[in-house]
Amino acid sequence: MAWSSFMLEHIEQSNIHNQINFKVSFTDPINLPATTLAIPVYLCPSSARIEQHRTSDGHLTKLGGIPGEGLGCIDYMGISGPHKDSNNPVTRAVYGRQRGVLIGTKGLPLAEERIEPPPVTADTIVDGLTHTICVAECTGRGVSMKDGTIHALHGAWASGNNVSHIDGSINDKPPKVWYSEQIYSDHTRGAQVLMCDGSVHFLSENTPKSVVRSMASRNGQEILPDNALGG
Repeated sequence: MAWSSFMLEHIEQSNIHNQINFKVSFTDPINLPATTLAIPVYLCPSSARIEQHRTSDGHLTKLGGIPGEGLGCIDYMGISGPHKDSNNPVTRAVYGRQRGVLIGTKGLPLAEERIEPPPVTADTIVDGLTHTICVAECTGRGVSMKDGTIHALHGAWASGNNVSHIDGSINDKPPKVWYSEQIYSDHTRGAQVLMCDGSVHFLSENTPKSVVRSMASRNGQEILPDNALGG
């Protein structure tokens, strides 16, 4: 299950949260009455361009028999950190995986044995809650594609795959942004991001990649420019 599934109680959607069995998959038939619902707060009203496996009212479609037909979509993704192969501008070392806040298990020690990732608490976000991105826009997503086939149902709000390591791009052209899961919106010249202190900021599409990557990490000790969140 995704971070957005656990958020339901905090956005006045407890009735949906209480229908979910968190011990089985979000595509399990027992969960479909809840996970196929389109939740208005998870859909950006400015979203205009949509991925081919998504309907105009925010549901997955044309999955070719893959479980998940009709799942409700989301225009926001959790940030797992900067792209694993990008370099920290301070240390020049490669970031690696799971350097963000909403992390998974891939790339962690004993990843195959882990049932869930370790918790990321406020005291471990040493770069500061005001400087670290938790959630960002990626509007219009449906699924991710790899070699012409459906790879994952990233665009479903209940999908645990709804997190991404970002390379720093903002508002690249679709479908690239959907399949590589970068920050994207149909707003003019930028996209909204949610910081760990609860504040929302509009990031200009001209924001340098190094700055976006720095804000995606929780403990890189990077120095941000004064206007990083003002574009």
